[in-house]
Amino acid sequence: MEFTIEEKEWLEKCKQDPERYTIYVDNDCINVVDKDDEDFDFTFNEYGHYFIEQILNYVGCNAEHV
Repeated sequence: MEFTIEEKEWLEKCKQDPERYTIYVDNDCINVVDKDDEDFDFTFNEYGHYFIEQILNYVGCNAEHV
């Protein structure tokens, strides 16, 4: 599995503006919250070990779920 284009864009936004965006990690959900817009909420498609595998591959590692 790979991040969608929108998910990649949100990861970049969160890296570029960590004062504004926070990524909340829960057991069954990973979402972005915008401190300037309390009604905004972006949720990633995957969580748990699937999300970890996607993150590792996104940063350039060769990761596989076993």
